[in-house]
Amino acid sequence: RSYDPAERATAIGEAQSVLAREYPYLLLWSDQIPVVLSERVKIQDGEITLNTPRYLWNVERWYLEP
Repeated sequence: RSYDPAERATAIGEAQSVLAREYPYLLLWSDQIPVVLSERVKIQDGEITLNTPRYLWNVERWYLEP
């Protein structure tokens, strides 16, 4: 940790190299991802709607049937 601009630039360059090598793709958004869900996944009330980008908005009410 440093406030020196030269040291910070070096550290940022090293971090960018590691990210480029280890994680070359960073997908920020994709609404074309097919979603597949087991029939065992249920919701406490209503039904799960997967045809919207916000399908996880109530995921805390989902559960898995045995």
